[in-house]
Amino acid sequence: KAVLGLYDRVIDPQLLIRRINLSLNHILPEDSNKVKEPVFEQLDIFTDYQALEQKRQKDKADEKKERKLQEAMLQIKDKYGKNAILKGTNLKEGATGRDRNEQVGGHKA
Repeated sequence: KAVLGLYDRVIDPQLLIRRINLSLNHILPEDSNKVKEPVFEQLDIFTDYQALEQKRQKDKADEKKERKLQEAMLQIKDKYGKNAILKGTNLKEGATGRDRNEQVGGHKA
């Protein structure tokens, strides 16, 4: 909300927007945000904590599996090109995904 307020104060609404730049600072590796301190939880008598722990373990395993899948897809695309892995809709007649992958920024150069 604060950014939109700044945007509204700085930008002239009569002018067209041609480009928006985004810059990020202090980017940390993915594993650096893990909690190092023990996490405390208020227990109650109505929660099945064994099922809750199983769900947490399943979610963690699913997250690990998804990460491995994404890494494998990136490696394949790096080795064989952007068109090595496509969604099925990009193979339909008239689909532009394959052609756009071969262009610079999705545009004809």
